[in-house]
Amino acid sequence: MNDIVTPYFFLPIGFCAYTFRYLNIFTNEHEKANRNAQKYVENPINAFTLIKRLSTDFEVLKTVASDITEFVWDRELLYPTEEDLIGAAVAIGRLQYYYKLNTTELAEGNLKGVFGSPMSGSDCYSLALMLYKQEGPYNYSSYAAKWFEAARERLDETPFSAPNMITYMDNIEDLNNTENHYYELCRGEINISSVNTSKLQCVYLKRSPFLMLAPIKMEMLLMNPVVVLFHDVLANSEIEIMKMIAGTKLDRAFVISDGEKKASGYRTAQCAWLDEYNDTIEKVKQRAADFTGLSSEHAEPLEVLNYGIGGHYDLHYDDPPLNYGLGIRIATVLFYMSDVSQGGATVFPKFKLAVRPKKGAALYWMNLHPTGEVDVRTLHASCPVLHGSKWVANMRIHGAGQELLWPCPLAVD
Repeated sequence: MNDIVTPYFFLPIGFCAYTFRYLNIFTNEHEKANRNAQKYVENPINAFTLIKRLSTDFEVLKTVASDITEFVWDRELLYPTEEDLIGAAVAIGRLQYYYKLNTTELAEGNLKGVFGSPMSGSDCYSLALMLYKQEGPYNYSSYAAKWFEAARERLDETPFSAPNMITYMDNIEDLNNTENHYYELCRGEINISSVNTSKLQCVYLKRSPFLMLAPIKMEMLLMNPVVVLFHDVLANSEIEIMKMIAGTKLDRAFVISDGEKKASGYRTAQCAWLDEYNDTIEKVKQRAADFTGLSSEHAEPLEVLNYGIGGHYDLHYDDPPLNYGLGIRIATVLFYMSDVSQGGATVFPKFKLAVRPKKGAALYWMNLHPTGEVDVRTLHASCPVLHGSKWVANMRIHGAGQELLWPCPLAVD
C-alpha cells in the first residue's frame, strides 16, 4: 500500500495533503496490525476501522488517484466490501446493547480495559450513519446519536465531510421522543392534554338523508388533523358475518417494503381481505361513506385483522401501496370489532392520544394535508394486546373520486 501511495509526493500540494493524510492512517493501521494480526482484529473497533480502510476509504483513494495518475493496485486480492463494513458496524451496535459499552470509551479505543486504535471523526461518522440506517431490536438509533456526537467532538482534530449530521441527530432525537410517547401511551401513563381537548365535542351526526333518520354519535378527538370516533356504527350481527367471511382466509399480515409484500416482526397479526361482494360488507362501506362524507367507491376492500396475545403494529403511516393505482390514501376508517380487556390501543404519539378499542365503534382520521402532502403527525401504532383478542377492520379511502367531496384549497395556510 505504501509503495502505491508514496509517488503522490510529486503531485499538487492540495492533493498531496489529502493523500498523505490517508497514507499516515493506512501506515499506522498497518504497523499496529502487523505486530499481532490475530490479536489486533479480535478487538471489534480495530476490526471495524481496518475494514473501513480497505473498503470505503480505499475506494475514495482509488477514485481520487485514478483521476490524475496511473493508479495501480493488486486486483487479485479480495478486499472487504461495504456489506462487510455494515456487518461490523451492526455488530458494534449489538455489543453496545448487550454489554452497555460506553461510546466515548470505544471511540478512544478502550474496550473494557483492552486498548486498541482510537477512531477518527470520519470513522465515528461512518459507524453512526450505518447504525442510523438500520432497523432492528437493538435500539440502533440511540447508539447512532452517540456516535454522531463522538464524530462532532472530533471535527476540530481532523476535518472530514459529514453531510446532514445535525439533521440526522435531530431526527434521532425526535424519533426517540416519539417512541417514548408510544410506549407510555400503550401503558396508559399519558394522554392528550386539556389544551387540546377544551374545544372538542360530542354530537349526533346528521349530514346525509340516511343520517337524518339514523344519526350517528360522533366524538371529536382532534380538530387538526381530524381524528373522530364514531360510536355504535357496527351491529353485532354484521361483526359476526365479517368475521365468518374472514375466518377461512386469515393469513399472516404483511407490510410493503421496496414495492414487495413481506412479513415483518413489526406487524404481528392475522389478516384477510374481504374483496368479494356481500350485502353486509357493502352496507358497512356505504355507512362509512355517510359518516365520513367521502366516497367509498374507490376505497380498498375491507381488511379484517385479528391480533392475538402480543399482536401489534409498530409506528407507521398509512402510505399507499404501489399496486392499486387508485390514488393516495387520504383517509382511514378503523372499525373495532371487539373489546380488548388490556392493551391493544390505537395511539398517535405526536398528539399523545390513545384510543381504546370499543366494539362497534369506528376511528376515522385524515392522512393528508388539504394540499395532498402526507401529514407526518398521523404517525400511529397498534399497541400489543396484553389480554384478550383484538378484531378490527380497516377501510382505507383513496383520493380518486373525492375531487368534489374533498377539494384542494385555493390557498395554503
